[in-house]
Amino acid sequence: MRSSEIVLEKCYVCGYCRELFKEGRKNNEDLCPCCQTDLGRHSLASNKIAFLFSFVALVLYLPANIYPVATMTYMGRVTENTILSGVLSLYKDQKW
Repeated sequence: MRSSEIVLEKCYVCGYCRELFKEGRKNNEDLCPCCQTDLGRHSLASNKIAFLFSFVALVLYLPANIYPVATMTYMGRVTENTILSGVLSLYKDQKW
């Protein structure tokens, strides 16, 4: 059997790996043999959750770079920085 015909399927609960042939699962193979977890229903939900977290991160990233979130005093000089400008300022002052 060639490696292109074999796909590994991993249980997301216990980590058990097994071979999944090109023709797919049979009816009695929907459960993990170790922990009896349903293997066929998590991928669509996890994609939606990953997209949701990415979208929320993008929405929260914009205000974090518009409004100042840090006030630094260095040698008597006071500066207000956003997250990105604070990182660049620390790098420029060699405080990394």
